[in-house]
Amino acid sequence: MGSTEQPDPVRVALEGLELPDDGSVWVGPYEQLHGAGYSLLRAKRHGIYARDICNYHARVRTKIVALILQHDATGQVEDSSALDNALGGFYFNAAIQRVVWASERLIKSFVGIPCACGRPPEAHANSRRFGKLLQDAKVRVEHIKSEDKNGIASTAAMLDEFPEEEYKRETQFDPRFALAMLRYDVNNRKHAIFSPLTRDRRSARRNYSVDAKSWSSASQNDQMQLACRAFQKVCLAYNEMRRWQPLARTRRDASGAHSSENVTINSVPSDESSR
Repeated sequence: MGSTEQPDPVRVALEGLELPDDGSVWVGPYEQLHGAGYSLLRAKRHGIYARDICNYHARVRTKIVALILQHDATGQVEDSSALDNALGGFYFNAAIQRVVWASERLIKSFVGIPCACGRPPEAHANSRRFGKLLQDAKVRVEHIKSEDKNGIASTAAMLDEFPEEEYKRETQFDPRFALAMLRYDVNNRKHAIFSPLTRDRRSARRNYSVDAKSWSSASQNDQMQLACRAFQKVCLAYNEMRRWQPLARTRRDASGAHSSENVTINSVPSDESSR
């Protein structure tokens, strides 16, 4: 009998990631997505689903620097469990950051280049306000649908992951808004002072469960599954956009001119971001 094991959806999405044309606007999202895919695979290898942060400070944090240096020097460590615990979390966070950055950059690029029909960049293409860019992206999707019966379904599906109201940390957990949850978590933590409060740390506890859960109270398993799902969705949108305009470049790159209106097209469009 053949194996009934299901293929790893992260590997499937990564294998299907299409190479961008050199110099096109899709190079940036491609780099972020293959980095996200690698990080998700490494998080699994380091046991992210079994990760437990109970007594994390004593079991892991007090040892991690010495373990990193030991591994770098010898390729081995005395406490592999502690190293795996730290690296599982490291790669998980690296993955969700890159998934978020890729989705933001795709939206920025999507509205910031002329449409295949010749329609110019959308009204807020140079904005760094995510809400404006998201609004423009939905306008462009409708425009493409009006020109092409097949539309641009994977891109529309990615945009639908961002509800009209910004997702907050204690908003009810809803897999339909995976990217909104990841985006809030990434951008909120980036500028936040660390807090040891239970509600800020409980999300990494493997067995934590609650009926009306939010991102912060979801189990590590749920968070990982959500991240993998978001990665797949952004990969599909990337492939679709690349096929729609495979050779797209900023006007500056295409002409060699240095116009201020073109400099920001490849920027990450987070309200809070200076990445």
